[in-house]
Amino acid sequence: MRGGGRVTEPKIRDVQQLLAEDGHTVLAHCFSIDPGGFILASVLKELPPIKAHSEESRFDVTQTGGVTQLLRDVLEKCMQLYRLKYGDLDARLAAARLVRLYETTGDSEKAPIYADLVIQTGADSQVSDEE
Repeated sequence: MRGGGRVTEPKIRDVQQLLAEDGHTVLAHCFSIDPGGFILASVLKELPPIKAHSEESRFDVTQTGGVTQLLRDVLEKCMQLYRLKYGDLDARLAAARLVRLYETTGDSEKAPIYADLVIQTGADSQVSDEE
């Protein structure tokens, strides 16, 4: 960005989470940019990643009403539809970790079978990132 004859490189100032109405489910990450602006990125990889952005204004993830509430409602509905169709997001993440684990140990033929079991049983608590 140019201002007053000098070039200012944009930097991420901080990252906040846009939460669903339940106060726990993360719908998106909001990257505040200095000297100004923001980028709102969805946590669902199945959606286009950038949901909103600006080079000048700020985005208040705590605001109720307005554009913030609109985006919260839309992303929350997308999350609900995803869960109805594909199951719990946490189980799918555990399944992905399990597939990576078995691929790195050379047992890649069994990886999809184990991943399906994790998704069906919801046994995601048994799989950790350290494995």
